[in-house]
Amino acid sequence: MGTIYTSDTIGPRATERKLNPGDRLWVAGDKVAGDAYRMGNSPSNPAIYLRWRDVGAAKQGKIEGEDLQQAVINPGQGLSLFIEKVVQSDFNLLASQNVQSGKAAVAKLAEEKGYKDAHQIHWFKLDEGRVMPAGLEVVFDNDPPGHCTLTVTRSMTVHEFLHLVSDHLGFSYIGTDIFGKN
Repeated sequence: MGTIYTSDTIGPRATERKLNPGDRLWVAGDKVAGDAYRMGNSPSNPAIYLRWRDVGAAKQGKIEGEDLQQAVINPGQGLSLFIEKVVQSDFNLLASQNVQSGKAAVAKLAEEKGYKDAHQIHWFKLDEGRVMPAGLEVVFDNDPPGHCTLTVTRSMTVHEFLHLVSDHLGFSYIGTDIFGKN
């Protein structure tokens, strides 16, 4: 499933790609070409919701129901993406697979490999070839290292943002990695 970087090793990759904070990777009218990854805790599509913290609010949880029409997303806020698959530096890869494992299987794998705990990360890749719609862009911010944001070019409701993302862009599930952590 490809190379996995950590916050300690992604810097040279960004330099190799000649990326600087503030660079716009794709703007309206650009075809998505290249890599942009999103991680999730479930193999279902991770781009169908935003959390309150994604729009700078102190509330916890997902933005849902009537709040979708009320909550506003501003430039610089949005969906977190990475230029490569990036994990915390204290994660140790135990297995890569194309399906999710049950909790019991993950716990057994962790025990067999000598770890107290294991965590699954499900990876999604922004579909190449799609055209970035007006109102959206992907900006490299490198905070944390390797990070970029699928964001808006003007303030809009979360409902409008999610509608643009779901109608014009896509994320494909590319697999699951299991990491051990002591």
